[in-house]
Amino acid sequence: MNYDEMLVFSGSGSRKLTARICDYLHIPQGQNETLHFSDGNTFVRILENVRGRRVYLVQSTVFPTNDNFMELLFWIDAFKRAGAESVTVIIPY
Repeated sequence: MNYDEMLVFSGSGSRKLTARICDYLHIPQGQNETLHFSDGNTFVRILENVRGRRVYLVQSTVFPTNDNFMELLFWIDAFKRAGAESVTVIIPY
């Protein structure tokens, strides 16, 4: 597999696991940020170009399950709108 074509990102539920995966693969972690506002809204932002790239997102759905799952859906939407070739979600158990 050509690791130059893939980007691995982390949702807020799996930062440490994503860092370990990227260390194991010897690739940099994708740059992104998740903002949680006081009114309960969540905003996700991709900080690098994903157009035409294969994106892998690691996001756990542990407590708070609803917040983490909704964030996962926001990330998928953001990556597709940004032109990612594909989005593969990794949900650790």
